[in-house]
Amino acid sequence: CILASKGQPVEHIPVKKVTAVDTTGAGDCFCGSLAYFIVQGKLSMREAVVRAAGIAALSVQRKGTQSSYWTREEIRREHPDLLR
Repeated sequence: CILASKGQPVEHIPVKKVTAVDTTGAGDCFCGSLAYFIVQGKLSMREAVVRAAGIAALSVQRKGTQSSYWTREEIRREHPDLLR
């Protein structure tokens, strides 16, 4: 993942390696998660990107589009670091 902000150096954001089953909808999952974190206003852009990428990485491990999206409860239970 790449983070580019005006006046800042471009930064490569490493993401967790996972075994992808189906990548359909992963970009939508990333964008939706990123929008959620931005609207919350509690994280830096870098941290919002890191967490959105983590949530998108979870989605590619399941088949389907919307059916691959983890619920907030599932994320809180199994990956609380992504929502803290």
